[in-house]
Amino acid sequence: MLRVVAESDVHQTPGSSKDTTSVGGDAEEIILKNTPYQALRLLRAFYNTDTVSRITLDVDIRVDLTRQSVRGVVQLPYGLQTEIRVLALCPDYMASEMLEAGADYAGLSEPLNKIERGWLPFDKVIALPQVIPQILGPKRLMPNARNGTVVQNLKQAVIDAKSGSQLEYRAEGEGHIRVDLGKTNMTNDQILENMRFFVKELLRNRPKEAGDNAAAVRKTGELAKLTTMLPKLMGGISSLSGGGDERARVLDLPYFKAASISCPNVPRIHIETENMMPSSSGYFR
Repeated sequence: MLRVVAESDVHQTPGSSKDTTSVGGDAEEIILKNTPYQALRLLRAFYNTDTVSRITLDVDIRVDLTRQSVRGVVQLPYGLQTEIRVLALCPDYMASEMLEAGADYAGLSEPLNKIERGWLPFDKVIALPQVIPQILGPKRLMPNARNGTVVQNLKQAVIDAKSGSQLEYRAEGEGHIRVDLGKTNMTNDQILENMRFFVKELLRNRPKEAGDNAAAVRKTGELAKLTTMLPKLMGGISSLSGGGDERARVLDLPYFKAASISCPNVPRIHIETENMMPSSSGYFR
């Protein structure tokens, strides 16, 4: 398989042309310096089927997950048109109200008895805080305050979950996040607005140390001290230390390391991370 790369990034191999390089695997990649707008147009150009597929965003962030957690729930501007089966765990007397709000299943005693026997016909569980001590559910389905499934306003949470606009995200491994931004039957404007909104959410919930060389700062502590002390030791000659701007440049690395969009049977399209910022014109051209 082949991937197309930017000329400045090409590493030639014997027998290869100057703008392509061979890679393994079943998929292809296009690694040009695309804006989100350009990346989505490229994706559309390669997608030549009437089948409706999900469009996925992959983002690598600069974070130390051994010390910090990056996860949350966001309500996208445009829904993913996905049917979500919701179980609302609440006192039994509230079950009918939750069913009217859109929950597929509701209550406490009957659902818990069924779950103990292996009953799992739902995609998401939302619960009131007071019922949590009585619940022991399956991994990834257990209600959790951090992912917005332990709530005080259960009725509104059910409505939000059933809207198809709610997106749950979580960074794993070395800081990798994968989410569905939309489907191929949505307009480009809708998908790009979902992407911009999600990027804004990631930046808003960025851990304090993430994106400022979180892991490297600890390893380069001596360098940080040196760049702070040199102006004093050398009579304030900032050129020897690089000055405050140089110190910031060394210690302040970008939060986003890499990003791409993809959908089934289409090359993965890489996005220049600088063009992902919510204020970037890259969402329009």
